[in-house]
Amino acid sequence: MASNSHDVFEDISSHRILSVPAGVDRLFGGKLILFFCCRLPPSNEIDHTRMLQYMKYTLDKHVEEDYTLVIFQHGLTWRNSPSFRWLAQAYNELERKYKKNLKRLYIVHPSFLVRIAVALFKPFISSKFYHKIHYIQYIKDLQHICWVDTLQIPEEVRRYDRKEMLNQGKIVPDTTRVPNSWQSRSSGSYPDDIPPTQQFGVSLQFLKDNNNGDPIPRVMKETIAYIRENGLTVEGVFRRSPNARMVKVIQKQYDLGEHVDFDEYMDIRIPCLILKMFFKELPEPILSNDLYPHILSIYDIPDENIRVEICRHLISEKIPDDNYLVLDYLMKLLLEVVQHSDKNKMSASNIAVVFGPNLVWSPGQTVSLEAPRAITVFITTLLMHYHDIFVREIFNANSVNVDHKFLGEDV
Repeated sequence: MASNSHDVFEDISSHRILSVPAGVDRLFGGKLILFFCCRLPPSNEIDHTRMLQYMKYTLDKHVEEDYTLVIFQHGLTWRNSPSFRWLAQAYNELERKYKKNLKRLYIVHPSFLVRIAVALFKPFISSKFYHKIHYIQYIKDLQHICWVDTLQIPEEVRRYDRKEMLNQGKIVPDTTRVPNSWQSRSSGSYPDDIPPTQQFGVSLQFLKDNNNGDPIPRVMKETIAYIRENGLTVEGVFRRSPNARMVKVIQKQYDLGEHVDFDEYMDIRIPCLILKMFFKELPEPILSNDLYPHILSIYDIPDENIRVEICRHLISEKIPDDNYLVLDYLMKLLLEVVQHSDKNKMSASNIAVVFGPNLVWSPGQTVSLEAPRAITVFITTLLMHYHDIFVREIFNANSVNVDHKFLGEDV
């Protein structure tokens, strides 16, 4: 079928090879794009040149900013795999924005032949692009970049993943969000070797008990203070991400109770990601599992006044006091970021896209296709109507209040 100005590539899109966007990269903050090799039809049934045009047409709407690409290799066979020449053509035809804004390219379930093919392809691509390619053995290993349970992965791929884990003697875990091996933390009990200085992956109650009764954790106070002083006018603050290894080093420093001096790193992105990681690794979302279905329902309410009233009810009446104080402390910073959006280019909706997945996630296996958009709408509403929603009065003698002269009545 010839391409024309009205061509929307329905013949290609019907195969659902691409999922765009599939969510948000929790580590780097950009959009998550999935490619499913198992949905590629046999090569004699699809025009690969036209498929490349479809990919460019689809990605054009999403690659102006940072994004992460995940390729699920299972299902790629000699019958449906594109030729080496096509891969070279695709790389050469993709404009700079596709390569520059790609943060990581993950290949899930990589076969030996695919690893060899990537190695053979190395001389034809830039060294910088090559080092963005990473192999992922099992679906669960994607948990550090996204909520695995929110990904609409074909059941065929999930079955293969479970089979591979069984063959390798691995225990098939629940794919709901668990930050790491401390499985008991969600029930409120912790191994004896967890230090009282621990900041990541423990409950708000644990943090409060080991912080002289102050519900605002040390890591929050220090990162927010640094961002407030140094990052409000930085373009793309919270959007771009630093070296992940460096972030892990700083996380360990915090967990051990060591002093962290962000001036040493001269990179405002580091405290930004540390702050996101703190919320990402809470055993339960700051907005609590109970609120999840109510948050999703906001998306279907067209009347803004009703939407704001429901948000006020959920935030100021439903969540626990400590959750409220921690969320409020964060929102005050995010409001200041929004108020400098003319310089930092971070509107309320942009911040909602970046921060939403760290504040709300599904407590179970079933996730609607509308969930990411619903969460974005919810967080955007909180920011745009902060003064109408955050109205609970809680006296917190331990926590330093933000001077409200920075927070006008209108965002």
